[in-house]
Amino acid sequence: HSGTGPAAALSYPLGVHYGVPHGIGGAVFLPSVVGLNINRGFSKYSGLLEGHRDFSFQNDSGGSEQFLNLLNSTFKKASIYMALDNINLDHDLMIRETMELKGALEQNPVEFGEDEIKSLLLNLTNNS
Repeated sequence: HSGTGPAAALSYPLGVHYGVPHGIGGAVFLPSVVGLNINRGFSKYSGLLEGHRDFSFQNDSGGSEQFLNLLNSTFKKASIYMALDNINLDHDLMIRETMELKGALEQNPVEFGEDEIKSLLLNLTNNS
């Protein structure tokens, strides 16, 4: 029932080479991974909001979107994305070392490989 996934895998080289704590690194990448999964049809995040008094949704897709919005707003309030400020990420290094953790990438509910890592890194470094 547990394991790691792409956000955690991406946080390892971020921590080793840039000194970002593992939990913060995972938080930096988690909303992007969740967003990619939702865009590719995974909609089971809604279960994470069940019973929460501030959320109501008509279907799993709507609940998954609300979950992603909650992640983004919470992490923005906590200034999580500032972890990438002033870091000139070596994308090739990040991709290579994350791909070495293939087992973690295989835990993701949709395919997650080199192309997804490239896209995620570009989006984060262009928007941080």
